[in-house]
Amino acid sequence: MDVKIGDNFGVYAVGDIHGEFNIFRKNIKQNEIDNCVIFLAGDVGVGFGYNDPREPKKENKRLSDFNEFLKKRNIYIYAVSGNHDNPLFFDGNHNFTNLVFMKNYDVVEINRIKYIGIGGATSVDRKSNPNFFHKGRKIGVDWWPNEKVVYSEDRLDEIEGINVIITHICPDFVYPMIFNDFINKWIEYDPDLKEELIEERKLMTKIYNKLSEKSDISTWVYGHYHSSNFQLYNNIKFKLLNIGEFYQIRT
Repeated sequence: MDVKIGDNFGVYAVGDIHGEFNIFRKNIKQNEIDNCVIFLAGDVGVGFGYNDPREPKKENKRLSDFNEFLKKRNIYIYAVSGNHDNPLFFDGNHNFTNLVFMKNYDVVEINRIKYIGIGGATSVDRKSNPNFFHKGRKIGVDWWPNEKVVYSEDRLDEIEGINVIITHICPDFVYPMIFNDFINKWIEYDPDLKEELIEERKLMTKIYNKLSEKSDISTWVYGHYHSSNFQLYNNIKFKLLNIGEFYQIRT
């Protein structure tokens, strides 16, 4: 899906909303946001419980109502997948007029600026963990083994001229560092987790290196880590978004 959107649209990115569409809607109203494109940097919170036949109807109603709200304000949303999203929703078949769940490596052009979305991440909370009184997540209900970042050499070879990258996680050379006391408490009860977290950050760095070959990247926006940070690396603005944080992208 390569999309071109006309001139004079503002562009924002928003951090993990975790299914809190009512809060997200309230924030849009309070900030008087309209006539714009908003990128969601993963953990939208869609597709949970799809093994229950009632859930698809409930989810469709929730998203359809939100889409009508967006239409009235002339807002278009493009969302990348996080680890707390059902990957099924990002196959190109669950989109609305103003709410699009991007497939990996989809490109959107706005005001002659090219944005690419690449989702995916590893859930640190997939296993039960007494440190957090956490019972773990259930495969196909609120955790999916195929939730991770996917590296596509063929697709990356086709892409050029990208200016802004929207992802859920980040390369391994920017904030935050992978391990801290919080993460180590999850690793204690999930022995495979440490290596997977290292590898996914390396993979995102590999994506960065590949995109840099044929693109002039100015901005990289990501979520996932539930904190806010800004840093420059190779003259690229790397912006980490906290939960629900709004950030206006200026290129």
